[in-house]
Amino acid sequence: MEERPLRYGGAAVGTMTVGTSADTLSRRTRARLDRLADQVGVAAHTVLLSHRVHASREEAVGAREEERRRLYRDLHDGLGPSLAALALNAEVARESLPADPDRAAALLDRVVPALNATVGEVRSVVHGLRPSALDDLGLAAALRELAASFAGPRLRVRTVLEDDLTGLSAATEVATYRIAAEALHNASRHAGADEVVLRARREDGRVRVSVEDDGQGMRPDHVPGVGIASMTSRAEELGGRLGLSTGPGGRGTLVEAVLPVAIA
Repeated sequence: MEERPLRYGGAAVGTMTVGTSADTLSRRTRARLDRLADQVGVAAHTVLLSHRVHASREEAVGAREEERRRLYRDLHDGLGPSLAALALNAEVARESLPADPDRAAALLDRVVPALNATVGEVRSVVHGLRPSALDDLGLAAALRELAASFAGPRLRVRTVLEDDLTGLSAATEVATYRIAAEALHNASRHAGADEVVLRARREDGRVRVSVEDDGQGMRPDHVPGVGIASMTSRAEELGGRLGLSTGPGGRGTLVEAVLPVAIA
C-alpha cells in the first residue's frame, strides 16, 4: 500500500491510499503518484468546500425558519389576542356611550394603557427584525449608543469607530450591530472586566468589528455557548468570519468579526 497526503493551498485535505502488489515502486511511478495526489487534492478540496457550503446553507435556512417561527408566535399568540381584546373593549365602550357614559369612560381608561402596552410589543417585534437605531441614527451612532447602554459604575466602555460606516448592505449593518451587542453582553456579564473597547472600521470592502475586554479571559476548557454560536452563524451566513481569542496584551478576551460591505 502506498499513501500520499492530499493538499490544497498548503493545507492537508486528506490522504490517498493506493494498493500495489509490488514491494517497491519505481521513481517514475512515485512521481506519477505525487502528480496524481496533487490533482486529487484539488478535487477533495472542492468536495469538502461543497459540503461546507451546503452545511452553511442548511444552518442559515434553519436559523431563518426559527426566526419566522418566533415571529409567528409573537404575532399569533401575543399581539393577535391583545388587539382582538382591545377591539372588543372599544366596541363595548362605543355601545355603552349613549346610555352609560361612565361605564364607557371606565372601559376606555382600561383600553388606553393596554393599547400603549401593545404598541410597545409591536416595537419590540420590529426591533427584533431590524434595530430601529440603525435607521434613526446610522450604524456608527447606533453602535455608540449601544456601547453607552452597557457602561456603568463598574464597567467603562469605550468606542473606537470610523464615522464612515455608511453604504453597507442592510444585512451587514444588522449583523455588525447584533454581533457587537452579543459580544458586549458577554463581556459585561461574564468577563469580570473593568474596561471594554468596541471598535469598528471599513477596510478593503470589509467591515471589521471587535469587542475587547480586560477581564479574566477564557478558561482552557472553555466551551463556546449559544451567544458565540449565534455570532458565528451571523458572520458565516454573510460570507464573513468570527474569531475568539485572548486579548492582544495577553489578558481578557477579543471577539472579532470580519464581514463583507456588500452582499452579492
